[in-house]
Amino acid sequence: MTNTNTRRILAAAMAAFAVANLNAQTQVDSPTQVKRASVGGLADCQVVRTSASVLTVKAPCNVKTLGIVTSFGSGATVTLTALTETGTARLGADTSVNPPVLKVYLSGITTGNVTCSGMACVTAPGPSFGADDIQFAAWTASTGSGWDSSGGTDLRSLISQDRVMAGAGLQQVVTGGTKTISVDNTIPRYLTGTASLDFGIIANGACAALTFTLAGALPTDGAAPIWPSAMDTGFTGSMRVSAANTVEVRYCNYSGGSVDPAAQTFGVVVLR
Repeated sequence: MTNTNTRRILAAAMAAFAVANLNAQTQVDSPTQVKRASVGGLADCQVVRTSASVLTVKAPCNVKTLGIVTSFGSGATVTLTALTETGTARLGADTSVNPPVLKVYLSGITTGNVTCSGMACVTAPGPSFGADDIQFAAWTASTGSGWDSSGGTDLRSLISQDRVMAGAGLQQVVTGGTKTISVDNTIPRYLTGTASLDFGIIANGACAALTFTLAGALPTDGAAPIWPSAMDTGFTGSMRVSAANTVEVRYCNYSGGSVDPAAQTFGVVVLR
């Protein structure tokens, strides 16, 4: 055999090996790629119809809220005790409680006709999910046939967001993917506090000063005094935030003689 023929045979063998290897690689990888092509291919938190009466939420099922992951190592079942109603069940994780629980909203189906077990499951009447729910699936039921064999809608998603709303007196600013909640500076902030104070004997023309604690007060805040309802005759005074968390009350005697005022309740409104 000549060298030329030898080289041709080797080249053909190498080409055949490459084609065979490529085909084998394609046969191995294609099913794997297809299996992982969507969220629906994952079993985590998946809702399936086990029978006409039973829906099963598969485990593992991890629910993340505000950086905390709750892991459900065991799944749950949602069972129709009677196949007599037509309606929809919506299944999701209720994150308004800590730790989250599986919550099943029932529309057109009586809650007493459904039992739920596993994942601290609860049922409730309602045509839609709550604002704090992470949605898993919705499933329809029909009178006489129970959970419909093709009645499931997968609502799981890899894209999610924590829903945070600013209430009265608050504002939220989103910058660079970070949400900051703060007090709305356009709304005045005020604190109130009271204390029973006993100044002792105060000479005529003199003042005495006592303090009481008011958490959150600052020296830069304004103070509006609330004097006792039975303020001593000939007395006046003032109040200020003398230090952080501290209100000073000055009580001055202009009655014409020394007086030992009785202990009384003094109040203040601190404005910022």
